[in-house]
Amino acid sequence: GTAAINYGFEEIGQQDMGKVMPVVLGMMLLFLLISFKRISATILPFIVIIAVIVMTLGVSGFVGLQFNNLTSAVTPILIAITIACTVHLLFTFFSARQAGYDRKQAAVISVEKNFLAILLTELTTVIGFVSNGASDVVPLQHMGSLAAIGTLLAWVMTMLILVPLLSLLPIKVKQ
Repeated sequence: GTAAINYGFEEIGQQDMGKVMPVVLGMMLLFLLISFKRISATILPFIVIIAVIVMTLGVSGFVGLQFNNLTSAVTPILIAITIACTVHLLFTFFSARQAGYDRKQAAVISVEKNFLAILLTELTTVIGFVSNGASDVVPLQHMGSLAAIGTLLAWVMTMLILVPLLSLLPIKVKQ
């Protein structure tokens, strides 16, 4: 019956996540390492990613959203969104550092140049995910709500975690 089908979808979704997530994370690590050629630029986005995923799943449990095959797709979506958000700040930060600015000045420059662009990008992404609420398919509504919450958290956590870390950590940059 329906319960068996739902259980089957949930079981398959969890198995797929177990296979897909290591590949996604490995590809992201490789991408960051090739792009920035620095361990710090590889580790810092993952600190933000972990915070975003934990908080999003916490909100999911708090509001009682059921885990299903569609909501299981939120984690890789949030990884991609968070990577995009952090990479913009990192690129500008390292460019400013190479231009001779100290780490605090470079962090400020990075935020000044990227704040509005990243905010607008995240807000339009949230609008897209919230539009899933118009669907009659309840799991799609839940996925959209969870992805929208996670997208907002990606922006907030990038600003509250990454920016302070960039200004505080002694990250060396070749001039």
